[in-house]
Amino acid sequence: MPEHRKELCVIVVNWHNAATTLACAESLRPALDNYGGKAKLLVVDNGSQDDSVESLRNNLAPEELLCREDNGGFAAGVNTGIEARKADYYVLVNNDAVVEADFLCEITAPLDKDAKLGAISAHIVLQGLWRPSSPRHPHALIDKEGNAWVRTEGQHGQVLTNSTGGIVDAWGNGMDRDWLRPAGDWTAPREVFAFCGGACALRADALDEVGLMREDFFMYYEDLELSYRLRKAGWGIEYAAKAIAHHAHGGSAGVTSPLFVRCNTRNRLLTATLHASKKDLAKAWLRAKAGLGRTAFGILDRSVQPRLLGAQLQGFFQALARFPGLWRARNRAPHPQRTQPR
Repeated sequence: MPEHRKELCVIVVNWHNAATTLACAESLRPALDNYGGKAKLLVVDNGSQDDSVESLRNNLAPEELLCREDNGGFAAGVNTGIEARKADYYVLVNNDAVVEADFLCEITAPLDKDAKLGAISAHIVLQGLWRPSSPRHPHALIDKEGNAWVRTEGQHGQVLTNSTGGIVDAWGNGMDRDWLRPAGDWTAPREVFAFCGGACALRADALDEVGLMREDFFMYYEDLELSYRLRKAGWGIEYAAKAIAHHAHGGSAGVTSPLFVRCNTRNRLLTATLHASKKDLAKAWLRAKAGLGRTAFGILDRSVQPRLLGAQLQGFFQALARFPGLWRARNRAPHPQRTQPR
């Protein structure tokens, strides 16, 4: 343990899900105690209209809760928390995740050792046990080889990896490294291109230099976009294998919800427009157009819900409308304006 702990603020964003958020906060208590007195928790409520605020107030200390008037998305919630609390390190944990007792010590250790690191990504595993399944199962998750997995309620199954950080494929598609890889006697490389915002640590000095998360993304891809800016400014990004968080994947929005599809489609293209090479940018847009065709064919064979094509089209045309402005901004200073989402 370092002789002098850095000041740390853990930020958890809530929207209409107080019970899940409180379970996350409860899991953080031992981790906060293990880190020491300079670690604080801050739950940011993103303008919930249900009974979330009342429930959070009844279960958190007054200084642990900050309420926004509106739902500005994940990035706005995170930025609000960062701007409200001074710290050396900021740790982000999705509200639908729970962490192990040594999580905070493990995820900040690389930052203590190397002043050139700007972000650390945790070892995120999926909650529960999983078994192979048919790809047509309504709750199946698909790995990169096309294998399908579903969660099992029994005692037998595999622990699956959610993320060991973020990578970008040749089509400009951001993805979790080691997605759905069964846990075992393996260790992912320490260096990784991007951090995963579901469980990560950020250095305040790095954020002061490159800026905070883009609030106009609302949700999804804001971690990859910020990772690009960190790397362009010379900051390193690593993965901490022993900083373990258990995540209910898609627990906040759902990976087949229209909101997920629209934001994911749009923000993938916006990130590529801002940061990808011209060759990779062209491939990203071609991939998006091809994806629309695949979704349309999926509707014909009833493997895709029709409403998802509408969400995909919305995301595509929202990105297209913003393309000229972002193209002009590619070579400007990498400090995004705190604009509200459209």
